[in-house]
Parts: sequence; C-alpha cells; structure tokens
Amino acid sequence: MMNPRLRHPPYGFGKILAISIILLLTSASASSADQENSGSNEEAIKSKLPLATRKKLRALDTQIILGLIDLAKFNIKLRQKANVRWPHRNLLYPLEQEAGNALQFTNTTIDLEERAGALDNPSRINNSVRKQGLTCSLTGNAIGAGSSALELAQNGIVCLQATRQGLAPSKSLNTVDLKLNDLDAAMLERDNIVLDLPEGKSKDLRELESLLLSRMRFQLVRQYKRWSADSRARMWRENVFYALDTTQRFVNMSGDIVAFRAFTKSELSGPSSILGLVSSSIATVNPIARTLVGKCIRKYEHRRVSRRLKEPRVDRVKQLLEDRGSKEDIMKLARTKGSTERHIEELELLIDSAIKTDAMIDKQAIEIERLERVATQQAVSGPAIGLLSLSQKILGVVSFYRYRNDPLTSNRIRFAGRIPQMVGQGYSLVETPRTQIAGYIKNARLRRKGELPSQELNNRLVELDKIENQVKNWESLEFEK
Repeated sequence: MMNPRLRHPPYGFGKILAISIILLLTSASASSADQENSGSNEEAIKSKLPLATRKKLRALDTQIILGLIDLAKFNIKLRQKANVRWPHRNLLYPLEQEAGNALQFTNTTIDLEERAGALDNPSRINNSVRKQGLTCSLTGNAIGAGSSALELAQNGIVCLQATRQGLAPSKSLNTVDLKLNDLDAAMLERDNIVLDLPEGKSKDLRELESLLLSRMRFQLVRQYKRWSADSRARMWRENVFYALDTTQRFVNMSGDIVAFRAFTKSELSGPSSILGLVSSSIATVNPIARTLVGKCIRKYEHRRVSRRLKEPRVDRVKQLLEDRGSKEDIMKLARTKGSTERHIEELELLIDSAIKTDAMIDKQAIEIERLERVATQQAVSGPAIGLLSLSQKILGVVSFYRYRNDPLTSNRIRFAGRIPQMVGQGYSLVETPRTQIAGYIKNARLRRKGELPSQELNNRLVELDKIENQVKNWESLEFEK
C-alpha cells in the first residue's frame, strides 16, 4: 500500500506547472520590453540629425525668430508713435468745442426770443440784445476755429516727429522691406536644408516649424499693412476734419462781423447770410468728406504697400496642426524622435507664439473694422446736424433777397429758420458730452481689465522681450553629440 505522503507531493504538480508558466511569461515579457526599448532608442538615435546640420538649423532658427521679433516690435512702434495723441488733447478739444457750441446756441436762443416777441410787429426787436447774442456767436466761432486749428498744428508736429523716427510711410516701408529681405533669405536657406533631410517624423516636425515661421511672417506683414494704412487714413481723416472745421468757423466769424455792420448798413444783411450759408454747407459735408478721404487713403496705402511686400498665403495655425494632431501629440512625437530639450522648447514656443499671433491680429482687425463703422455712422449723423443749421441760413438768404421790403414776412421766415438750427445745436451740445462720458467709462473699464490698446501693446512688448531673451539663451547651450 502506497505511503500517503508519496501520493500527494508537498507543492503539487499543478502548482509547479503554474509557477513555471508564470516565470516563462515574465521572462518573455521582459525580453520583449527590452527589445522594444532598444528599438525605440535605436529609432531615436537614427532620427537624430547630424551635428553640423543641427548647428546650422539652430543658427537659422535663432536668426529667423529674432527677425520676426524685431519686425513685431517695429509694428508696435509704428502703432504707438505714428498717430500719438498728446494727453491733454482728449480733454481740451471737446471742452473747447462744447464752449464754442454753447455760445452759438446762446446767440440762437436770444435771436429766436427776440423774433418770437415781434412776430406781429418787427419794430419790437431789440437790436442791442441781438448784438449781445451776436457777440456770443462771434466768440464761440473764434474758440471753435482756434481749437481745430490747434489740433491741425499738433497733428503736423506729430507727423514731423514720426518722420524723424523713420515712421513716415515711405521710410517705414523701406525699413520693413529690408527686414523681410534678410528674413526671407534665412527662411529659404532653412527650407532647403529641411528639404534635403531624410523622410520621417523628424523631417515632418521641421517642416511644421517652417510652416509656423511662415505663418507668423505672413501675419506680421498683414499687421504692418493694416496698421500703416490705418495710420495714414486716420491722419488724413483728422486733418481734413480739422481743416474744414477751421475754415467753416472762420467763414462763420466773417459772417458775424458783417452782421454787426448790417445793423447800420442793412444792405450787408444779405452777404452776411450768404457767408453763413457757405459756412453751414462746409459743416454739413465735413463728416462725409473726411470719411471718404479716409477710405480712399486707406485703399491707396494698402495697394502701395502690397506692391512692395509680397504676402504668400499660409493656412491658419489650427489648420496646420489639424493633420498632425493636438499640440500634446506633436510634443510627445518630438520627444520620441531624438529631439533635444532645446528643440522641444523651440517647437513649443513656435506653436504657442503662432497661436497667440493669430488671435492678437484677428482682434486688432476687428477693432479697426469697428472704428470704421463708427466713422461711417458719424458720416450719417454729422450731416443731419449740419442740415438743420443750413436750413436757417437758406431761409435767411430767402428772407433778405425776396422779402427785403416786407419786414413782417422777413422776420417770420428768419424766426422759422432759427427753430431747426436751435434743435441741431441743442443736440450737438448733448451729444458731445455724452460721447465723451461714454468713452471715458469704456476706457476706465478696459483699463481695469488691462485691455486698453496701449496696455495690450505694452504687454506685447514685454512678452516679446522675454521671448527674445529666451531665444538668445539658446546660443549659449551646448550641443549633444
């Protein structure tokens, strides 16, 4: 009879078999992992570019990125300096215009009241009171003309300063053209090197970098074109407005002076009304003229710059990345293809900078379009105010040359003309402070958020300085063998 101890082995045959299988699988798995790691390392080593090629690409990448930063800084300088407004102008000019309009409104009110009390008997009109009102109008026109002339002179000084800083249209275009020539030469050399690289993921990453660099170059050129055109359009738009406003107010002053003489020489009342008619006509067409001139100058400047600066179209950054996955996928791929830490840092910098550049320039384009819509709206509302005053001047001319010998009818016609003029001047008195207050509130809100255009430009300069220092530090890094 078999011994019970021999019938059941200490560990059991099943347990021994299970342990043997586990050890075998573990050994196979470890061997497979070693082979996989070895293959991955070998692939990374094979995909690593030769030392001389990497040195050349690093030098070109540094040169190109620093060139793009330099171009971006020049664009910001153009935006900040070409149309700079002295701080006091945003407050002083509206106050002067409001004071001038208020004095003219006073004259209109006085004349309307005198003529209203004499609708049935023109002899009741008190000419001494009318002279006081006319003095108010003369003073108001002098203040308004002086303020517009001062703004025109200040714009001239700003243009001279911009010219000395190399920001005049022709000089700035030459500067950007020279920067792009150096930049394009370096980008072409880089493209030729990448083109000769062996096919593979490493080459794909380098080609992606080239596309991102081209995209930023494309956007910065577009930014310069927009800002250059907007700068010239804004300057011309303002200068046309100030010049016409100064002219119409001086003509109106001349009409007031002649009107003073008309109290003793009644035949001068007609020429005074004609001068007022000319003045109101200029005021009516002023908003339309400045808007049309601004649009024409913008188109002319954009065409002029486009003839010199070629703008090869490059897809948006999101479209460039779509075929290659997300940013995380691209960075993961770079780490598995033998990329150095410096190269990974550069790739990440290019992706982030290209995305930010797209977003920033899109926002700036929207803001320029918004300002254009505002200017167009003013070109509609401005003439409406001018037409109300123009109707009074027309009726004044009609009353003198057709009803000169009928004082009763002449007085009633002039009274009727003062009513729409008073409405237009009253609306202007309300609209000017309303617009200024709304602007101050909006700017205060944007300032708290750090979203004022001036703040965003300064923040962009700070960011560009950081990127510039980061890129310059790459030159001090040693290459991995």
